[in-house]
Amino acid sequence: MGLDMYLFKRKKVRDDDKDLNKSAYNQRLYRARENEEEILYWRKANMIRSWFVNHTALLSDDDGVYIPICRETLELLRSDLIDTLDNHNLATVLFPTSSGFFFGDTEYNEYYWDKLKYTLERVNNILDNDVIDWENEVIEYCDSW
Repeated sequence: MGLDMYLFKRKKVRDDDKDLNKSAYNQRLYRARENEEEILYWRKANMIRSWFVNHTALLSDDDGVYIPICRETLELLRSDLIDTLDNHNLATVLFPTSSGFFFGDTEYNEYYWDKLKYTLERVNNILDNDVIDWENEVIEYCDSW
């Protein structure tokens, strides 16, 4: 067991679907999630989870909750990653570690910096290479621990 974190992309559920009754809307959302695609995966990257807790609707005790992530949030994540990798003194402010039984290491060591570098590479790929069609798809963050 451990902290597993994901960014998934899936087709948007149309805005006019919100006018459907709740059961029909949930069925369409369920079908959209059946076709979701994993675009980023982390294992025990508690510092990245802390960032999402501090910058999205994710709560510190959420487990298995899907949180929508817009382009601007990914751009802010990229900016914070660049700033922190350029100035390690920002680590405890922008990407603080968080402890939990399944959350992994809380030291600011090579493993920590490797997770930030990995995340920056993957976020750059998403933002710079049209991995998502922002008009017709949505990105969601989810974790499990």
